[in-house]
Formats: sequence, C-alpha cells, structure tokens
Amino acid sequence: MKLHHCAYTITKGSSNLLQEFCESMGAKLIWEGKDQGREITMEFKNKLSIQFSEINEKPLKSENKQETHLAFESESPKEEVENLTKWFEEKGIKTRKGKWSDIELWIDCPDIFINFVIEVFKK
Repeated sequence: MKLHHCAYTITKGSSNLLQEFCESMGAKLIWEGKDQGREITMEFKNKLSIQFSEINEKPLKSENKQETHLAFESESPKEEVENLTKWFEEKGIKTRKGKWSDIELWIDCPDIFINFVIEVFKK
C-alpha cells in the first residue's frame, strides 16, 4: 500500500481559486470530477497530490481549526505568509493569520477553507 493523495474540503464555488493558487505554486491539475460540487486534484513538483472537494457546508468556526493544515517549508515563513495574504486579499478573499512560533506560522481563508489552514514553517 502507498499513499496516493490528501483531500480537503472547500466551500462551493471556490475550486477555481484554489486551482489558480496551486498553479501559482507550480502545481498542475491532474484530475477533475463532480460530486456535491467541483473536485480537483493538484499535483505539486514533489509529486504530492492534494484533492480539493467543493461541498455545501460552511467553514468551521473552531479555535483548533489550524491543527488540520497543508504544510509548506520555506527559508522565510514570515515573508511567505505575507505574500500569501497579499495574493488572497488581492482576489477579495479575507484571511486570518496566526503562529505557533516565529518559524511556524499559518494562514486561513475562513470563508473558503472548511476544516484546514495553510502552514508555512522554516526549513
């Protein structure tokens, strides 16, 4: 048995934005389907595949939402989180930021990400 992909839920109508976001990070679309809403699987350069599934649910309002996350390594996590914040906000998407330490930060798009956030940590 081998790991194939991870799957995360997003709000209905947000898959195009998530596809664009992933493509801006060098990923490519490798699968598209439809269940409750559009589903896409994006493959990153390191061959990790992430599926995003649109569902008709509201994002969780949880103090622990950030415990479920997509994690990215970076030499400069603060700068990366600021760049991500700018990217999403330029598209009219509200963001929320937090951190576990100065080298482990996270960003949420609370109107899109149903049950996860994006983490950026120092390599």
